[in-house]
Amino acid sequence: MIKTFKLTQLEPEPVNYLSVAFGLTPKLYQFWNKNLFKMVHLKQNLSQETCEHSCVMVQELKDCGILNEFRVDFQKRFYNLLDISFKELEAQLASRILTEQLEEKRPRQFSPIQMKRIHAYCKRTLDYHSVMDLMKEIAEYFFIDGQCCQLNAVQKVVLLGIAVQKKTFAELAKELQNDADQCQAIFAKAIAVLDKAGRS
Repeated sequence: MIKTFKLTQLEPEPVNYLSVAFGLTPKLYQFWNKNLFKMVHLKQNLSQETCEHSCVMVQELKDCGILNEFRVDFQKRFYNLLDISFKELEAQLASRILTEQLEEKRPRQFSPIQMKRIHAYCKRTLDYHSVMDLMKEIAEYFFIDGQCCQLNAVQKVVLLGIAVQKKTFAELAKELQNDADQCQAIFAKAIAVLDKAGRS
């Protein structure tokens, strides 16, 4: 004989986390992020139905430590794919996904010669091409080492768009409804933050 119970007699199963999946848009990301959900997956291919990247966001209800591991792994993968699968993603949205709830770490060190080049670029005695080879390391200083808190929102977007997604200043200016010269000026100011930190 099968024993039956009333729902009032049953103890609810413990819930460790809540998750939600949806097609990524700035408004939906903002809504779920405000409700303390963290992104742990973003599909590289666009959905054929919505032409959006499907994503999964999770809110941990019990501190099991697992969510943070997924979050850190996702951030690294997302960063590495920003100039490949996610190059067309709006730089403003990509910046928010990458930098929000990012833990600050000990920043990497640049060599004295590298810092001299960075300083010369900030002083406009060298042009952008003279520091192009340092873009990956500079971007990692801010976005992987957690130093992006030193930048304002616009500087984050421009730095990510140029240094990580490998967009041109013209492409990014069109996306941000700005002009290329102003984007270059904002980019230089972001690099100047690193220059100042290196000389302090």
